[in-house]
Order: sequence, then C-alpha cells, then structure tokens
Amino acid sequence: MSNIKNLLFLLIIAISLNAETLKDVVYVEDKSSTEISLKDEFFNDNTKMYTISIGTLTLSRHDPIDFFKTYKMTNALAYKYGQNKEFARVIAGVYKTGTEAANAIKKLDPRLRNNKPYSAKLIRHQRLYKEDMGIVEKKVTKVNLDTNKVSEIIESKNSVYVEANEGSQNLKKEFFNKNSKYYSIALGSISLDKNSIQNFFNTYEVGDKALAHVYGKNKDKVRIIYGLYKTREEASLALANFNENLKQNKPYSMKMHKFQHFYKKSFQNDSDNNSIVELKVNDKKNEKKILNPKISDEIKIVKKEDKPIIKEVKKEVISQKDNIPKKLEAKKIEVKKPINKIVKKIKPVKPSKEDLNKNRFVKYSKLEDVYYIESDGNFNILSEVFLNDKSSFYTVDLGELKLRDTSIEEFFIKNGMQNDTLAYKYGDNKEYARIVYGAYETKDDATNAVKTLNLNTKLEKPRVSNIKNHQKLYKNFHKISSKTKNSKQLVESDIIETDFRKNSDSFLDDMVYVENFNEKNLLKEEFFNENSSLYTITLITFLKNEMSPEKFFNMHNLTKNVLAYPIGSVNSYYRVIYGLYESSEDARNAIENLDPELRKNIPYVSRVSTNQKKFESYNNRVLNNEINKVKKIELRNK
Repeated sequence: MSNIKNLLFLLIIAISLNAETLKDVVYVEDKSSTEISLKDEFFNDNTKMYTISIGTLTLSRHDPIDFFKTYKMTNALAYKYGQNKEFARVIAGVYKTGTEAANAIKKLDPRLRNNKPYSAKLIRHQRLYKEDMGIVEKKVTKVNLDTNKVSEIIESKNSVYVEANEGSQNLKKEFFNKNSKYYSIALGSISLDKNSIQNFFNTYEVGDKALAHVYGKNKDKVRIIYGLYKTREEASLALANFNENLKQNKPYSMKMHKFQHFYKKSFQNDSDNNSIVELKVNDKKNEKKILNPKISDEIKIVKKEDKPIIKEVKKEVISQKDNIPKKLEAKKIEVKKPINKIVKKIKPVKPSKEDLNKNRFVKYSKLEDVYYIESDGNFNILSEVFLNDKSSFYTVDLGELKLRDTSIEEFFIKNGMQNDTLAYKYGDNKEYARIVYGAYETKDDATNAVKTLNLNTKLEKPRVSNIKNHQKLYKNFHKISSKTKNSKQLVESDIIETDFRKNSDSFLDDMVYVENFNEKNLLKEEFFNENSSLYTITLITFLKNEMSPEKFFNMHNLTKNVLAYPIGSVNSYYRVIYGLYESSEDARNAIENLDPELRKNIPYVSRVSTNQKKFESYNNRVLNNEINKVKKIELRNK
C-alpha cells in the first residue's frame, strides 16, 4: 500500500513538467514553479527581460525535447531558424538583468557551460524568430525614393543600413562626421543579398549598435561595423568581451576616419547621409494563440485541427529538496606546527586518465595524444576502432588543425561535434591535430556521411580515408609500447565493469538470439557460416549496463532473425544485427520499412562477414569456438 502511495505522489509531481511544440517552437516549463515562464515572455512583444543563449542544435541530429531531458531543463525554449528550418537555437531562463543571467550561467550543467553560453536580451531572439517566421514588418525611410522594398534601396548608390535605435543612430552620426575622433570595430563583410544584413544582425545580436554599408566595385558587398569607443583600449576591451561566435569572424578596431576613407572609395562623389536605410521592427503583437498544456504522465502526440502539436514529457521526478545541491561545508582541520622537524614534501598523486575522463567533455584515449567525445554513456565506436590494429573501417578526414590557433576542444565545441569524433596530435612538436569523424564499414557509407556534415569551421574539404592511414600517421610520431599496444582498452566514462557484472540482468559475454518454436533463426545460422556472402542490418550498439538484449528485442518487437553479440575490449557493449538479405540494395530497402523508433538509431547495411570479423577481433575469439556459448531466448509477437 505504501508503494502505491509513493507512486501516486511521484506521478503528481511528474505531470507538472511539460513540453510543447508550437509553430517552430518547442519549450519545456514546470507548471508548479513560480518563476517567470520563458515561453510566455518569449511571446511578449514588450519584454525587457534577459535570457541565456545555450547554443544551436542541428535538427537532423538532435531533438530539442531530448536535449531538454538530457540536461534536466525546466524553463527552456528552442526555436527553429534557417532557410529550411534546419537549426534550432536553445535559450533558458528569464532574468531581469544581464548580470543576473550571467550569474545563472555558473549554475548550469558543466556540459552546457562547455559550449560557452552567454546572456542576451530576449528581444534579440524574438527578432530572429520573427524574421524567419515572416512576422517582421520592415519600414524603410529614404529621401527622394517612393519604394518600401529593402532590396531596391540597398542596391541604390550610397547605401547605409542602420536600425532605428539610439546606439545605431549615434554610430551613423559619427560615421558621417568628418571630424570624428571615435574608434569602432569591424565585425566583417558579407555578400549583399536579400535579408543578409538583417540576418547578420539577428544571428550575432548586434543590431543595437551596428551599421552596415555597401562597398566594392559592383556595390555587391557589405561591411558591418559596431559600437563607438573613445579610445583604442576601450575598443580592445569590448573585443575581448565578444562571444565566441563573433570572435570567429576575427573582428578588429580602427579609427572612424579609416572606416570613412574605405567607404568613400566606393562612393567618390558623395559622402553625405542622403541614402540611409533604417529598419524598424514592427510592434504588432504576435497573434498566435498559446495552448494550455494538457497534463499527462507519458509522452503523447495529440493531433487537433488548427492547433499546434503538443508533446508532453514525463520526467523522472526528484523532489525539490533533492534537486538543490547541498553545499559542502569545509571541515576545519587544526594543524599543529611541528617544532624543529623537517616536513617531507609529498608529491601529489597524478590522476589516472579514467578519473580525468569522468567529468570531461573531451576524453583521453589509452593512447597518448588521442582524444575523443563520449558523453552520457554513448559509445564512440571510432575510439575503439582507432585502438584496433586489425580494423579496416573507413572514416571521414576533416583536415589538419593548427593547435597554436585553435585547441582540439575548442574545435569540437564550435562545430557541435558529438560522439563520432576523434582527434590525434602529430608533428615533430605535436603542433598539429588530425580530426576524423565516424567509423563506417564501407567506403560508400562514409561518402554519404560527408554529404550530411554541417561544420561551422572547415579545415579542409572533408574526404574519405581508411582508418589504417591515420593509425600509420599517428605511429610515425608516437612510439607505442608493447603494453599499450596489447591492452587495447577503451576508456569508458562512468562505467564500472565489476558493478555491472553484479547488477546486470543481461547475458554478459554471450551472444544472444531469438528463436521461437518451429521457426529457425536464419541469421544465427548464417553468422556461423565462414563462407557467408549475405547482408544484414546493423541496428544499434549500446552499453550493457544500460540495457539487456532481451529488453531491446522486447521494446521493438523483434521476434525473428535478430542477434546481439558483445564487442569492446572488455565486452562492455552489445551490437544488434537484424535480417538476412542477398544484396545490399535489398537491405537498404528493408531499412526504409523499419519501425520509426528503430530508424532513429540510424541503422545501416553491413555484410555478415564484416560482423564475424568484428566479433572475432576482440579478446582473441574464434568463431567456431563460440557456437556453443550462444544463448537463445523466446519471444512472441505482441
């Protein structure tokens, strides 16, 4: 009875946390909280509040709701933007001042702080959202012109673009003041096309103190400058405080007369301010109605006519007291000073790579100068492949990183790299790093992966290469001891193998397959055929301590021709393969017919023989010796 009461109590708390999807907006809020709702404030046209810019998600790779759940966010919002709505910018919290928002950043999850979030006025995000939604109405004023089309004005001679606010107006005034003694900052140059200037202002949140002017022989480029500073030192200080996105453009400061001189080169005959374009954001209120979220204890999608889709998320509940981290009280230790005694210095114990990896975004490999990403129990197969001398996988070479300019971690963060990335140092003084992405069983798979890459910073043109080439380059600059070479142990974050063996209900190191009464598992039979030429589908690779094969089979109703085999240096993972096909084309067609939940794991076609080699490549296995260790389970169709 007490258990039932506890369960009801947890459900009552759980349903207070909801996530919803509106038009190109996904948000999560705690209905039981008294804090200001970010969703409500986001649609308040008169807001003066601040928020925290967390980062940008590539929607083809990340689901905003999963992101909220992963980082236990309770007052956050993600809005889509981009030409095809392929990105979503994530913001969190509502704060009265920028200082309050900056202080809140210190309390964020350490993994989120690695992305270098920053405080920003909420109105900046509203503008970017409205721009992409087509809600912004641009009002343009220009002397002797009877048109309201921005594109026509921008193309006209002598064009200067500013927003109608005090900071931009002051900058415009000094820009046309021949005796100006101010400094300003060059943010960069962009091509002149429709909405390019407004998009730049919104993306980098600089419209409050920015000016853009057309230049070039064909008047097809735009330079953007920002701010007014009385001294070079003041401008340099402002540069230092820019966020990482702005710093990528390598901005610099100059005296105003130099900006004027550059401008006059394109407009020799006129230097007055007759052709200034001013844009104003329309104060028209957002007419979109916000639905009151329904309360539920599970994830649902409710389709209703003319109403947004609602996704409600069940959150594993922890009471508010448990959510508040307890402050550790430092213990006072009284140290008696020794009289006339020599105190020996004790050398601090150097932490192991395993210990360091537990809280790091970028992990250390067992190999020296090799780094990879593996967060939240995800399996970075590339790190394992790189350790295996017998590997024949293909990967995508992203290029050479000059470490004096950018660190490995900085490159990973800037480009939103996830669990499929690895970097290794090389060069006489380890001054370079090679960045590689993904591990693919065929060259075609790797080639297709190149097409889906979306990098903010390109080192070189991405190209497909065999992992052996990178192993060879690494070895040319690193002497690998026999001890390191033979161990081949994957660095695992937050995994304790002994605890897993005690608590897991899986089959540990055994291969597992499903076979029901009078229905043979043909995949299992083929797996032990040394002359196999057939194909299968690799569904997923997961950690043993996260799930058992039987549970995975049950979840997805896999009742025939499915098999899971252990891999990893210490058998910490299970790889699941499914189906048997005569050609790779048949297997690819079968992937299209898989359950949508399975397709989320990005399954791919592989040869049975490739899986055999993968199984044998760990722990000196011989395929024929393992046939008697296979475990059978029976499952019925649901």
